[in-house]
Amino acid sequence: MEFNSSRLVVPSVQELAKDPNMVSIPSRYIQHHQNSQSNNVITNSVSLDDQIPVINFQNLFLADDDHQSELSNLHSACKDWGFFQLVNHGISDSLIEKVKKGIEELFNLPVEEKKKLCQLPGDIEGFGQSFVFTEEQKLDWNDYLLIFTLPLALRKPHLFPNLPTTLKENSMIGPAKSLINEKNPALYRTLPNKEYFKGLFSRELDGKNYIDSMKL
Repeated sequence: MEFNSSRLVVPSVQELAKDPNMVSIPSRYIQHHQNSQSNNVITNSVSLDDQIPVINFQNLFLADDDHQSELSNLHSACKDWGFFQLVNHGISDSLIEKVKKGIEELFNLPVEEKKKLCQLPGDIEGFGQSFVFTEEQKLDWNDYLLIFTLPLALRKPHLFPNLPTTLKENSMIGPAKSLINEKNPALYRTLPNKEYFKGLFSRELDGKNYIDSMKL
């Protein structure tokens, strides 16, 4: 399996890792860090016994000493580690688990199904690698999926129908129920998400707004 990434075709890292004949990592995926000073900073400031930094998202918005302390923690985490664990972010555990399950399903798809999500030539959106311009360019040892979800008009019709079920939206699109009453009746129909996007992507480009077709 190969990706049309930006300008060059590159293989899938996941499929490379499955190859029983591959005895070493290809050179294009080996990063040689030239900045020894930067390496020394990381080595001196972070030890193997240190715990991954934890940032409390809520504290970043407080108007007290905890705010400054958390900003300092965030600064140190970005400077010394380059990553951190975020807590109290307001995202439900159920949603996080759903996304994790969807990502796992994505990478477990058969090769033929993944090909339906591959990047088109010259495009970074889709499944693959990004910004590959030369054979000598160093690449990350990973595959990724990039999809723009908003605004709705930018969604790619060849990507969303082929996503794993867990990553697909199953919501309804229509007027907000809180705004509808006897004095303010609905002016537009409510459609399932799948039906809405099927109509959006299959319509003729006649210069009209698709939302107008949903008027009652």
